[in-house]
Amino acid sequence: MQKITILSKASYRGFPVILIQFGTTFQYLCEVAGEFYQDYFKLKPELRGWVMWRLGLTEHPYTAEQMNQGRDILVNGAVKTINALNTGEKKAEIQAKKKQLKEQRRKLRDSACFWQARTNEKSEPIFYCLIHGEETPIPD
Repeated sequence: MQKITILSKASYRGFPVILIQFGTTFQYLCEVAGEFYQDYFKLKPELRGWVMWRLGLTEHPYTAEQMNQGRDILVNGAVKTINALNTGEKKAEIQAKKKQLKEQRRKLRDSACFWQARTNEKSEPIFYCLIHGEETPIPD
């Protein structure tokens, strides 16, 4: 089983970016308007580091310099992706999608009920919505 290492969590232009390393793979994830974008690459480690890692003697197969190089490549890729998504038509499309998602969350929050089991004046069991003040009989 491979251990997933989160190299860093950051944001660029308001978009969250996560840099991950697992095995010999480096990957970035970024979320833009409710959609995830990702890219990855594999960095071939030196033989000595790879053997030590496979034997469980080290946490990952890379030297500190190789880890920094991998992190720098991921950051450049994430920045390039976000910049490409923030230009021209894509930017307008992303803004429209953000607005749509915000409206959907608001509607869901407004329509969601929070039910509580109670009894009514006739001592019959009912469900009572604490948000809307509505009562519904509990089926037998």
